[in-house]
Amino acid sequence: MSPFAECAVLATLHGRSMAHRRMAQSISGSTLPVSSKEGHDFWIRHQWLTAAVEEWMAAPSTGPSHSNPMLVFTRMLAHDTVIHLNDTVKGIAWKGADQHLTAVAYGQRAYEAASDMVWWAKTVPQLGCFTACTYLHVPHAPSPRPTKANLALIPQTQAHPFLPGPLARAATFFATDAKTTDTICTRQERDNAVKQLCGALKRLRGVSNLAAKLLDELEARRSHVSSCR
Repeated sequence: MSPFAECAVLATLHGRSMAHRRMAQSISGSTLPVSSKEGHDFWIRHQWLTAAVEEWMAAPSTGPSHSNPMLVFTRMLAHDTVIHLNDTVKGIAWKGADQHLTAVAYGQRAYEAASDMVWWAKTVPQLGCFTACTYLHVPHAPSPRPTKANLALIPQTQAHPFLPGPLARAATFFATDAKTTDTICTRQERDNAVKQLCGALKRLRGVSNLAAKLLDELEARRSHVSSCR
């Protein structure tokens, strides 16, 4: 499967997870017995989406992900979907210890996904999705007109317009989901993760209005959380 096809598959799964969350929000705040029709339908959808994302993440990549900007974005989108699925489970008051333990397990998955996104944010020098190579005139010697001899092939990287979204959601997870992360990592580790993800957003802010908007919202949310501690 080509990198573009992989991206299309993950974008479809991500869209379905968002639709699944909207359906779950109609019963948000209510107690949902797993034996009810609504509870049964919810878990059928939820488990199918989880299995589909985890199957993709476990499959061998078509190439080195770290050197292919599109595959980097696709992997981040997969991690973002895992965080979405955890947020969906958190929004429902489950009845029974078994459902509570299942929700805790999804929190662990979300933590691992967000941690992987921190790794990508630190190791990928230029966060982008589509790389367009263009010929630029770089004269190596005086010449009346450009020729193949004095042209240099220089890659020009264009950031994917939706890349800031997964980065911001991972940062939000670390910044606000203390109930889950406090049992897994220290506050210092959580703050360092937020710093790394915000750093990636800052690098994109100059070329992405979405990155600037999400960064402002995240910093405002962090200030609110800090004032509540």
